[in-house]
Amino acid sequence: MNEAPAWQAFERELLPRIAKNFPLEASLMGAEGLAELAASSAANAARYGFSLGRHVAQYVQLALALGCGFDCDPLLPWASIILRSRSAKDADTKMAALNAAALAYVEAVAGWNGRRYRAAILRMRNLGYGHFPALGRDSSKALIAHLRSLFPEKAAYTADSLPVFADLAARSAQRFGLVEGPPFAVYASLLFLLGNGFADDPQFAWAGKALSSKRGAGPERIARDLVESGQAWIARVLAVSGRG
Repeated sequence: MNEAPAWQAFERELLPRIAKNFPLEASLMGAEGLAELAASSAANAARYGFSLGRHVAQYVQLALALGCGFDCDPLLPWASIILRSRSAKDADTKMAALNAAALAYVEAVAGWNGRRYRAAILRMRNLGYGHFPALGRDSSKALIAHLRSLFPEKAAYTADSLPVFADLAARSAQRFGLVEGPPFAVYASLLFLLGNGFADDPQFAWAGKALSSKRGAGPERIARDLVESGQAWIARVLAVSGRG
């Protein structure tokens, strides 16, 4: 699907439709970011057997709503189960099940009009770097308690998966050297709020930039930049949505 020229023709139809359905995200990402997310999501969709345009479009929208790595997110185990299921009769059945589960999740976690999610990112914005707990790779209970205070609705809905998430956070944080103390807490908090793969998600290019541009600066400097960049992004979210 994402091979030229067929992809280019499909993309010209897809991107305006996605921007209409997700105006906030499209505005924050810009045209280049939206195109990048659409292309990577289309490639992922193909790996799960989605080749029709309508299925690809729906997969891209799921990536926007849940994060580009939603298919491997331990907090969304239903996504992996549905996508890898061999019992679904066809792609339509699989996508319908995926959309139904995603809708139930978003309604329970983000709340009407995203109010619970906004409350969570406001808590994140109001946390100065010095207020993040000093966590280590073996502090899963303390990490889970911190996440519950940050986004209680998501923590409650995903309670059974939180220990697995804590393990993932500890492993993936090693990629950036943020393995302990407040730097690890900052990284794990963003992973929890923004979704699996946030460091490579075009929706959160600011995070990828902070994590990759100062590799030699040390974990505290990187984590402080993440906090500052995240606070600036949250301010933009609120401004663009008219809730600043």
